[in-house]
Amino acid sequence: KQRLRTMHTNAFPPDRITPGETPHAIAERVIVAPTSGTFEPLEELEGSPVEQGQLIGVLRGPGTSTPVKSPFAGLLMDVTAEPGQRLREGERVAWLRKH
Repeated sequence: KQRLRTMHTNAFPPDRITPGETPHAIAERVIVAPTSGTFEPLEELEGSPVEQGQLIGVLRGPGTSTPVKSPFAGLLMDVTAEPGQRLREGERVAWLRKH
């Protein structure tokens, strides 16, 4: 039995592919904090479609307010940052499945 190999972690594993079926990759993307601050989500968006550039939340710091926007269009699967959580630049805020 020949096994398919992939370098992408976002593809179906070979044991979930039935014979004769063509595997399709699921494009998943991570939204990260653009700067350090305390995360305040805009609203409950989990499970909702989002557009590229759509506001997900805000990072607040001393005298600063930085918007957290989705760099991709897709379905927002999970907001991993909790309201009030202190994040560093580059830390994960959420992940989505890209259209």
